[in-house]
This record gives sequence, structure tokens and C-alpha cells, in this order.
Amino acid sequence: MSFAYDYRPAAVGIFNWKYMATMMQIIVFFAGIFLVIVRISERRMFDPVKQLLDGFHWMEKGNFELRLTQDRNDIFGELFYGFNHMAEQLQKMIDQLSEERAHRNEIKFRLLQMQIKPHFLYNLFNNMIWMMEQKDYEKLEVLIQSTAGYYKTALNFGNRDILLMDNRRQLECYGEIQKIRFGDRFTLQVDFPEELQFYSIPNLLLQPLVENAIVHGTDGAEKICHIQVSARKEGAYLVLTVADDGCGITQEELVDIRKEVANYEEDGKKYVALVNISARLHTLYKGHADFHIDSSLNGGTRIILKLPLEEVNKTCIV
Repeated sequence: MSFAYDYRPAAVGIFNWKYMATMMQIIVFFAGIFLVIVRISERRMFDPVKQLLDGFHWMEKGNFELRLTQDRNDIFGELFYGFNHMAEQLQKMIDQLSEERAHRNEIKFRLLQMQIKPHFLYNLFNNMIWMMEQKDYEKLEVLIQSTAGYYKTALNFGNRDILLMDNRRQLECYGEIQKIRFGDRFTLQVDFPEELQFYSIPNLLLQPLVENAIVHGTDGAEKICHIQVSARKEGAYLVLTVADDGCGITQEELVDIRKEVANYEEDGKKYVALVNISARLHTLYKGHADFHIDSSLNGGTRIILKLPLEEVNKTCIV
């Protein structure tokens, strides 16, 4: 018995396309599974980590109202809960500090209303006594009426805000009182347009600026110091200006004043009136008001206050 074999050694080396196609399908299949696993891992690990990092980034910029809302039942769910709780507590602390600061500034304002510089009132009574002794009843009558008008509007029944029409009366009375001391060394003009008369602004906001203009604008000046107080609408703002053509200040002093005004929270020691005004504006208008001062030596001084009309309208009485 005999057997015949047909053996072809070269057949083993022939390239098998079916085999390679099958292998490629298997590789692609497992690669797809791997990518799906990676993506799932990203969603479970990297995405929540990125979300936390983004949350801390926004918190660093002062946004404490951000909350991470993704619902999770793993460790990241606990981290999200901790982040939200921390942000909520920080927001409460900031609100509390803001309220305390506003309360502190309100107390300062109330004290300012009650005190209104006792030595100023003392000098008024001395001037009245002197006029009575001199029998200068005409000037005495003007002084008494101006004093009554000034204190009536300055106290303003304890109200925080005052209508521009009443503020105009306050400044005019104050100017008449100061003429007793400074005589004809200054003039004061208050220009509030008729259509703005019923808008309200913080009481005793402009009076310290007028006082500074009178005291410092006439200091050492050889000419009459002209002071003008004005109000106008400019876009979304009510713009209040107190300007004088008095002796002005140096650029070094102007830089110093601007620095203290900008750092109103530190309670400036040299420019108390200006710093208090800046602090009141920031507190009342949540940083939306603007305080600007320009001056030059022998070139006068100009102070501009910008109050948001939207906020001013809230206290508008028609």
C-alpha cells in the first residue's frame, strides 16, 4: 500500500488577507472598548476634578454665588457638597461684613447729623451776641434765618436722603453763615435745574465739599474765590459738581488725596471729609458711584460725584 502527499512549503508564506482583516477588526474592537473605558474614566474622574478647579477659579475672582449642581453618589458628590457649603458660608460672612460696614457708616452719619461740629454752633452764637451788642439787627436777622434754615435741612428729621431743592437751601444758608467769617472773599452759586429738584441725594454730601472750597479755596488767595455747585444728568448718572477757582493744591497733595479717597476703608486721617464721602458713596451705591477730584496750584479745584440714576430714582419723590 502506498500514500501520496501533496506538500507545498511555499504556501505557508502566502499573505492571508482574511486573517489580517479579522485581526484588524479585533484590534479596532478592543481599541473602541479602551476609548470607551477612558471616556467613562474621564467623566467619572477628570471632568469632576476640572469642575472643582473651575469652581475654585471663579471663587478666587470673588464669585461666591457659584454652586456645583451635578448629582453624584461617589466621593466627588461629597466634594461638591463640601464646595457648595463652603461657598455658601463664605457668602454669608461677606454679606455679614458688608452689613456691619454699612451699619458702621450709618452710625457715623447719624453722629455727624447730631454733632454738626459743636464749635461751629458755638461760633454762631458768639456772632449773634456780638451783633446784638453792636445793634446790627439787620445782619443778625439774616444770620438767625440762615442758621435755622441750615440746621432744619441738615437734621432733616433724621432722614438719610434729602431732595435737591432742600439741599440747595441748605448750601445757600451755609454760604450766608460763612460770609460772617469770610466776608466777601467768596461767592457761592448753586445751580440745580428745575427738572432735578425732586431727586434725592444723601444728606450732608455736598456741604463738606463746599466747606472745603470756602476754607481752602480762599486760603492765601488775593482774589475772590467763586464757588459753583451744579447738578446735571449724564447718561445713566446724576452728576454733582463742586468747583472753585481758588488757590488749588499741588500735584503731590492731589496724589495723596486720591490715594486716601481710594483707600476709604482705612478711615483717612488727613482728609476725613473726603474719605467719609467716598465711603458713604461706596456703601450706599454698592460701588456704582464715582468720586473724582482735579486740582492745580492757583488753578482751582473741581470735585465730581456721579450717582447712578437708577438708584437715585428709587428715592425720587414726585
